[in-house]
Amino acid sequence: RAPNAILSGIPFSTMPEDVGTRIIEAIRDVLAPGGCFVAYQFRGAVAERARPILGEPDVSPEFLNIPPMRVYRWRKP
Repeated sequence: RAPNAILSGIPFSTMPEDVGTRIIEAIRDVLAPGGCFVAYQFRGAVAERARPILGEPDVSPEFLNIPPMRVYRWRKP
């Protein structure tokens, strides 16, 4: 059964680009239609790697976290 949501704190900015890309491709492949991939990150590497695979993310800052971070969201069609 495919998951409806995947939440990730994987530090995409600290790994080789090809590894991050393969992880995002795997997320796309297993996520249920209409499912949501959410990544909380300090840097924008996840968005750079995911844009060609998942499209443009919805991004919101989380100022209550110390230090502040960004929350990226994608929905699978």
